[in-house]
This record gives sequence, C-alpha cells and structure tokens, in this order.
Amino acid sequence: MDTKIAFSFIVSCLVVFFYRVLNKRPKTSNVLNLPPGPTKLPIIGSIHQLAGLLPHRAFRDLSRKHGPIMHMQLGQVSVVVISSPRLAKEVLKTHDIALADRPKTFGSELVLYGNTDIALSSYGEYWRQMKKISSLELLSVKKVRSFGLIREQEVDRFIELLSLSSGKPVNLQQTITETINNIGCIASFGRNCKHQQALLEFLDELNRVNTGFYVADLFPDVKFLYVISGLRSTLMKLHKTLDKIFDDIVEEHKGRHRHSEAEDEDLLDVLLKLKQEGGLEFPLTNNNIKAIFVVSSNLMYFLSFTIILEL
Repeated sequence: MDTKIAFSFIVSCLVVFFYRVLNKRPKTSNVLNLPPGPTKLPIIGSIHQLAGLLPHRAFRDLSRKHGPIMHMQLGQVSVVVISSPRLAKEVLKTHDIALADRPKTFGSELVLYGNTDIALSSYGEYWRQMKKISSLELLSVKKVRSFGLIREQEVDRFIELLSLSSGKPVNLQQTITETINNIGCIASFGRNCKHQQALLEFLDELNRVNTGFYVADLFPDVKFLYVISGLRSTLMKLHKTLDKIFDDIVEEHKGRHRHSEAEDEDLLDVLLKLKQEGGLEFPLTNNNIKAIFVVSSNLMYFLSFTIILEL
C-alpha cells in the first residue's frame, strides 16, 4: 500500500469515525447468525487483515484459520467468503437464485446507467428479459456464426503480424488485446465505426479507474467520501465522454441504410431493431443498450488478459 493510498485510507477512517459518532443509531435486537471470522476493529471491521497482501491470498490464509465459510466486516460491507469447491457449488448452483444479485457500487450505478446491463442488473423479470435477448438475439448460434469471417480475418492479421516480426520482440499483451477488441468492435458496431479507437481508449481508462481499490466503496452510506477521494469527479468525466461517444455511434447507425439480410446486421443493429419494434415487457432505451456494450467491452478486455495468462 503506497503512501498516497495509506494517507487516503487514514483520512477516510477519521472522517467515518466522526460521522458515526455524530450519527449514532439506536441498537436493534436483530442478531444475525453469522459464520466465524477474524477479529473486527471499530469502524474499519476486518480491513486491516487484508493490508499488504493480495486479497485472494489473504482470504486463503484466513480461511485456513476460520474455516471454508467465513464472515468478514469490511467497513460497512458485510461479506461472507467461501473457500471450498463444495460450498462454492452450493452458492453458485444449488442456491444460485437466493444469491443471484450482484453488489452495487457508485461506479457501477453511474457507468452502467443504473445497473441496467445484463451482468449487474437485479435478479428479476428485467434480468430474465435481457438474458433472453442475449441468448436468442445476440449470442444465438446463427448470429455467432455470421461473425466467423470477422474472426478469421482478424486472427489471420494477428498471425501475419507475428510472422513479420520474426526475430523481433512482440508485445503480446498489446497485440492480443488489439485483436480481441477489433473482433468485438466490428461485431458490435460494424467495420465502418469511426469512433472505435476513441471508444477503446476511454474504456481502457474506465477499466483502470473503476477496478481500483477505493475506501468509499466500503462505506456506501458516507456519500461524501466519493467526493473527497476524487472518484466521483473522475468517473463523471469519463462517463460523460463515453456517453457522448456511444450517442454518436447510435446516431450513426440510425442514419445508416442497411441491407435486409440478417447476416449483415451487427449487434447494435439488432438491439436498435428490438427497441423500434417494441413489444417487450420492459421497453429498451438507448441507455440500456449502452450499458450492455460497456459490460461487453469490459469482458473483451479481461478475456484478452486470460488468453495472455494461458499462453
């Protein structure tokens, strides 16, 4: 933990301490039957147990002491950590409906337009509708096969680049990321999307900012922590820029004269057609569509690093 993060952490803890002192709530009689866990300190809970270690290694070490199902209090956030394959199956498969909702943060609420994407939307009828659209319209066998030529051309370009670089060092991270991003962007917005490079640059910056550690996320009731940490202003600027880029892409598609064959449709065309035709229980809006593509772009970003690790 560098000096800047440590200083921000200490200041945030002091702010939260005075906030809690000035806003004491009456104790309730409800006591939760929680699993065992590490020692908790006032205000910060068990955050100190993670200091100086990678989170997954810290959880591993703590689970060896407290068991495969463990409770931790991280600031105001109550967390249950599962550390065994059998219990992971219980959580992710047997009781998946009861545990289907994803945690919401200031960043996800802002960037994903109120979490109206597929990955982080609340489990319910809206999520079922979006999953159905994804399965039948966006990721159907026919639609995936229609993008086969795009994948072949971009992989051929990738192999050609490696061949031409014979004997010279190649930045695999950059090259693989570029290949996957090209495939995803062409399939999503078509080959003639003039905003592709700008979109990728800002999505990369958004990923860098939104995947960092922020004390404010551990104290969601203390809203002003997002302001004093600078996270709010940074995310707002990025979000406004990305929103403008997506608006331009959507308007570009609306004015484009497409062929009638379904094979010529990119994914944005499909969603705009569903929006125009209507008939959905939850009508699609431009913000819903943009949220879907933000998540899709993030998945492509992490997929590129997964491939690099496998290599």
